[in-house]
Amino acid sequence: MRRNPYLPCLEMRDPDAALTLFCLPHGGGSATVYRDWRAIFPAWVDVQPVELPGRGSLLSRPAVTDMDLLVTTVARAVLPAVDRPFAVFGHSMGATVAAELTSWLCRYGHPAPGLMIASGRAAVPDLRLAAATAALPDDELLTWLLGLGGTEPAAFLDPQLTSIALRALRADLTACVGYEKTFDRLPVPILALGGDDDPGVQVAELERWNEQTSKAFRSVVLPGGHFYYRDQMSTVARLITAELRLVPGVGTLAGEHRGG
Repeated sequence: MRRNPYLPCLEMRDPDAALTLFCLPHGGGSATVYRDWRAIFPAWVDVQPVELPGRGSLLSRPAVTDMDLLVTTVARAVLPAVDRPFAVFGHSMGATVAAELTSWLCRYGHPAPGLMIASGRAAVPDLRLAAATAALPDDELLTWLLGLGGTEPAAFLDPQLTSIALRALRADLTACVGYEKTFDRLPVPILALGGDDDPGVQVAELERWNEQTSKAFRSVVLPGGHFYYRDQMSTVARLITAELRLVPGVGTLAGEHRGG
C-alpha cells in the first residue's frame, strides 16, 4: 500500500495477518503511544496506530476541533485498510472516536469492526468537565494532564514540544465539548477496559458501555490509574487477543498463522 500519514505503520502491514487492530490515541496523544504494541501482540494481529491531525506525522496539519469532522477524517483514512477482519481500540477520548468511527462505518454501509475496545473512558462522558478543562490556561492544563499520571514531567521540559502537545490536547478537548452521540446501540461487540484507580472514570461509568451495544459485552478492570495500560501492556494484550479470536473469520486463521 502507498504511504498513508494517518496510518504511519501501514507500509509495515503484514499481508498474511488474520486481523487489523486500529488504535486511536487519548486526547493530545499521537500514534507513538502504541509504538510497542506491534511487538507484544501475536503476529496474526496487525497493529495499526492511527495518527490524528496536529501531531506526529500530521503535525503540519491543523488539529481538528469538531468531533464529526475528526471521525469522518479518520474513517476515510482507514477505509483502504478494512479489507480483512478488523477491530478498533481507543483510549480515553480515543474510545469516543472509536465508537463514532464504528457508527460511521455502519451508517454508510462499510465493513464494521468485529470488536470495539473502549479503554479509560466513561460510556457517557462528562462534557462539562471537558469544557472546563479546555478553558484552562496552559500552566493549569499541564498540571491537570500530569495529574492523570502516565506522563513524566521531564517530557515537558522543552517549551516548544510542550506547546505542541497542549495545542493538540486543547483541540481534542474542544472536540469533546461539542460532541453529540450519533448512535443508539452499535451492532458490534464491545470490550470495556479501565483502571481501578482512574480519577476520571468510575467502574459504574465504564460498565455503561453495555448500553451502547446490541451485541456481546465484557468489561475488565485492572489495577492502575487513567493510563493503567502502560504498566500492564502484556496483560492488556492478552485480554484483547482472547477477544479478537472470537471475531468471525479470525479463529482458524489465527491458529494457523505463525506466532499464533
